Amino acid sequence: MKSDVAWIDRSGTSFVTVRGDERIDFLHRITSNDLMGLKPGEGIQTVLLTEKARIIDVLTVLQYHNTSTLIFSKGASNDVLAWLRKYVIMEDVRFADRTAETRMIEVAGPRSAQLLNDTLNVDVATLKLYSFEESHNVTIVRMPSLWEVSYYVICLADADSPTDTSLFDSFVNSLQNNSDTVPQLSPEAEEVLRITQGLGKRGNEWTDAYNPLEAALLHITSFTKGCYIGQEVIARLDSYNKVKQRLMGLIGAEEVSKDDIIYREGTAIGIITSSIRDAQSGNMLALGYIRGEHAHPNTLVNVVHGNSSGVMQIQSLPMDQ
Repeated sequence: MKSDVAWIDRSGTSFVTVRGDERIDFLHRITSNDLMGLKPGEGIQTVLLTEKARIIDVLTVLQYHNTSTLIFSKGASNDVLAWLRKYVIMEDVRFADRTAETRMIEVAGPRSAQLLNDTLNVDVATLKLYSFEESHNVTIVRMPSLWEVSYYVICLADADSPTDTSLFDSFVNSLQNNSDTVPQLSPEAEEVLRITQGLGKRGNEWTDAYNPLEAALLHITSFTKGCYIGQEVIARLDSYNKVKQRLMGLIGAEEVSKDDIIYREGTAIGIITSSIRDAQSGNMLALGYIRGEHAHPNTLVNVVHGNSSGVMQIQSLPMDQ
């Protein structure tokens, strides 16, 4: 990239507020990570799973004094809320989908913290991952990075009462007026970064065909907190080393696309879940699930795309182009 900071429009990202004294206890019991130590101003990522430990979505949980917020995949709020509400019986937990009222952008790159300091007068350089700062109805959250370091800048416009959105509006106007130094990433450039970093996406790497151990989500899966939905399956897979496939990167020259089959020496060993051609290098980049015994960096494989077959090299994540 020519710039050292860029921004991405995150409009439509699911945004749900959670109220009730038992909200953290509840989320702790039905998702993969340990949420009990969360303090106001802190956040965490956790996986929402089926009873068979298959992925529904990855949730970012932000803890406030009297509420919590869930941030997760675009277009997923109906499915996720239906699943969460299914398990609320007598608990003091209440959900409100605020997606339509939420404005959100991502700022990424090595100069992103300095940009936010200069324009919003908020020092976020020392924020830990998933922690956040608030200023004049704007929340800034440090998120897993597409490109060295990333922050979500969020403004929630209250539908029932006037909300001051001037700071957020001014910030967005500043970005748009300085596109030469702070460009807006195209969807193609964003996808290149996502794939090379190995960040999963709902409907691609995060589906009910895969579990967190396969999907490189081990770091947000607790093995010490006790029971949660899907925990028995996760524990069994880990104890008996039964993880049959792993998410890996792939790089090559020939065209490939989602659902193409990966072969090694004539045997099907995996499937492509995401792909894009990098305009800068010309390489075809992909993510895919590959059977564990074949999931080794630098291994050459064949990927069948339509009536043709191309060679790709397996890479560790994040990928080194």
